Amino acid sequence: MAARMQKRRQDREQDVPKTFYDMFCFNAAVMDLLEPWMYEILECFDIIVLNAGNSFRLQEECDVLTLKIAKTQPIEQINLSDFKAVMLASLRSLVPKGWSSSHESAWSWLWEQVERLLQMQIGRVQKREKLLSHFFENLSEEIREKVTWSIYERFFSIVPAGRVHPSQATGFKTFQAFSCYLSPCPTLHDFKS
Repeated sequence: MAARMQKRRQDREQDVPKTFYDMFCFNAAVMDLLEPWMYEILECFDIIVLNAGNSFRLQEECDVLTLKIAKTQPIEQINLSDFKAVMLASLRSLVPKGWSSSHESAWSWLWEQVERLLQMQIGRVQKREKLLSHFFENLSEEIREKVTWSIYERFFSIVPAGRVHPSQATGFKTFQAFSCYLSPCPTLHDFKS
């Protein structure tokens, strides 16, 4: 009898999510709030938390995240405060004994900062896409090539390790990728994650 109860307890413990990602997905499903855009935030949530004290880096992460979120569904259907509700429920579940009002305040503050940064950009994505499309459509072939080389050179000045190619063909493929980026007219939906 005791062995059977022990087995049932172990089975139940194995089913309980143990990571933030898993607990978040579990709670969001239970709360009927799991949306595609939430996965985008979850994918970079570690980076957001690590950069909470660096406002410039946090802004960068949120700018990129805004683009990813905008690809998932219409902006009008995105309620960022739903993420906060699920996030707090998940954190409470993962740290039940150590959770306090101080934890609640700190995590709420973090999410409010992220939400504010996302809200500032999220409505601008479509406007920027139209401007970017118009800009690329009006570039001459010569200017496109100059911009491509400029991006290529800038990339390698920022990431020197990228110059270490197994062959020159790889470098040429990188150049071609930059060329494709500028031609003919990329839109937000053309880019992959």
